[in-house]
Amino acid sequence: MTTFTIHTDDVMAEAIRRGAAEAGLSINKFIQSTIDSALGVFRRKERKLPDFFDIEPLSKEAADELRAVQKEFDVIDEEMWK
Repeated sequence: MTTFTIHTDDVMAEAIRRGAAEAGLSINKFIQSTIDSALGVFRRKERKLPDFFDIEPLSKEAADELRAVQKEFDVIDEEMWK
């Protein structure tokens, strides 16, 4: 781990303290995350999508059948909501 010392004015020091407090982080972690974001160092881990995202596109007939079944879900049963 490397240690850096920074020199700043009182206005920036207060902004850093306030930002860290608002984020619920230590000043060190707040500065690290701010610099990481500014420099593009922070990278999200790539998510692996579940296998069902690899399905083949539906044929027109299958898509029409699916839409017909889904229409049943658009109907609101007023009695159920009383």
